[in-house]
Amino acid sequence: MATNLFTYRNAFKANQLQDYLAGERKFLALYNHLGSAGTIVNCPGVLRSINSASSEFQRILRRSLREALFMDIYLEGYGVRILGNFDRTDVIIADTRKQLDVLEAEIAKFGLHMLRK
Repeated sequence: MATNLFTYRNAFKANQLQDYLAGERKFLALYNHLGSAGTIVNCPGVLRSINSASSEFQRILRRSLREALFMDIYLEGYGVRILGNFDRTDVIIADTRKQLDVLEAEIAKFGLHMLRK
């Protein structure tokens, strides 16, 4: 069952943490997959490559998803930048619509959705 609570804190308070964590696992799996072709992290203010399988990258993702410290990552294999945001609404910055099309297809594979303007 999916929770309507998008924040870790609210899910914890409402005793829906298991539902929240199920959704969080989808995002972690997605970002690990997308980052496997190379990831650059800007944390905090220092650009550096990071292994998407590392515990440090997992910590960056979790802190962002739980709204403690938002991520700023560049996915080299996709040529897009992702900025963490509130309520699981991360911002994707791309140069072309084609990059967004490719990313949207990858996102769908993980049971997640991308809103486009």
